[in-house]
Amino acid sequence: MISFKKTFANNWFSITILFILCLSFYNRYLSFTQTEYANGWDSYFYLVQLKSFIEQGYMHSEEWTIMYPFLYVFVKIFGYVKGLKIAAAFISSLFILSISKLTYSVSKHKLITILIASWFCFSTELSYFAAQWLKNLLGIVVFIFLWNYLIKKDNKYIIIFFILSLFSHRSIAILSIVLMFLWYINLKFKHLLIASTLLLVVLVLLNIIPGMLNIYDIDRLSGMFNYNISVAPHSFIKLLKPENISFLWTSELYFSYFIWIITSLFVIYKFIKNKKISKLELTLLALGLILIFPFYKLNLNGVPYRLYHISILLLPISILVFNYSKNNTHKWLFILPSLFLLIGSVVSWKGYQPSKHDPDYHKYEIIVSGITNHINNNNKIELIISHKSLAEFISFKTNIDAMSWIPEYEIDSDKLYRVAYFTIDKLLEYYMEGKYIHLYGSYYFILEDDWNEFVKLIKTNDPGFIDLIENNKNPMKMRPMFLM
Repeated sequence: MISFKKTFANNWFSITILFILCLSFYNRYLSFTQTEYANGWDSYFYLVQLKSFIEQGYMHSEEWTIMYPFLYVFVKIFGYVKGLKIAAAFISSLFILSISKLTYSVSKHKLITILIASWFCFSTELSYFAAQWLKNLLGIVVFIFLWNYLIKKDNKYIIIFFILSLFSHRSIAILSIVLMFLWYINLKFKHLLIASTLLLVVLVLLNIIPGMLNIYDIDRLSGMFNYNISVAPHSFIKLLKPENISFLWTSELYFSYFIWIITSLFVIYKFIKNKKISKLELTLLALGLILIFPFYKLNLNGVPYRLYHISILLLPISILVFNYSKNNTHKWLFILPSLFLLIGSVVSWKGYQPSKHDPDYHKYEIIVSGITNHINNNNKIELIISHKSLAEFISFKTNIDAMSWIPEYEIDSDKLYRVAYFTIDKLLEYYMEGKYIHLYGSYYFILEDDWNEFVKLIKTNDPGFIDLIENNKNPMKMRPMFLM
């Protein structure tokens, strides 16, 4: 019988990585179960999609992405909310596996691979990202596997993962196209022409597939840029407020940012000295410029905000551009930080706090209860307009269509309602004379026609109060083309 000691000695690297993956899964599951509700701002949209498919045989909003078949398995086994939490913890570990394989493919250095894996096991950002943008995280996993197989020159898997990346997430589709271009930039003109033609055909096909990259996504780029230089970690912390971000998370944000700055300066120095720049160095420099361009304007709903968070998961591997000794005399330089990070991960998972970083789903539950009481007496409701996250929660709980946009199609006036937010109840009563139902706090349930009448009266008679209406809690815009 082979002894455990000998088995571990022969397989210590694989066993260590497996331990890190399991620890990451456990810590993140603890993090996600801090609340009984689904995590993040987009989670109930995913659940509405899955619930519609399971109960009615089709998706609520047609969208061809690889995430839904993946989530379907977890939801069917564990239920909607618990299944989503387990899937998020699993995809987080899958991310660490992918980044470990990429690190080892580049460095052939087991200890630095363990250090990178430990870093992401410790990462509060990974927990936050998995909670907020699970579809995007699965796309990043696919992107990293594509990168790994590009390094290995495994054409079969390059094709598979490139196609999967196109069906993962819009931002990942673009990054994958950039990655492929950077990797094959030295091809002969004939080969580049063929590749460009194939890419053009792919982009045309994606335009006719629901939920994929299309020409209307250009509209997302409006308002992306600023005249002032922005330091991304500082801008993010200012947006989310310093009291909502732990010290460990803050440290992670700045480390990820400045390690790329240092690496970029190193690559630029090599360029100035006419030294050869590797494909890895060129790719990291280009990705960093795309993800954390200093003139981006960071806001919670903008593209640069999401790009910045992607950078925190990708750019720490910038340290791989430096050469590391495999001499055993230096092994503790990797082992000690790895141990520190793994021990720290027992605490760092608490940096993601649903009570601070997610919508107030408990409040939404009370609001939905009020709507449900009204629905029992009114079966004619076809659509409810309400702000982002609340709309998806309403749809999931009531099976009534709800969205955070003005519908672009005609609906009978007695079938279109709104969950309105207005803080001066006496002013609402004065103009509306009881044509509404009070739900909770400053939330009211009202016919859309009555709400529009109220808005006109405020604009005419009390324009000083218009800011109480025109805000992100009262959707006033029609759904843009890139969301249809």
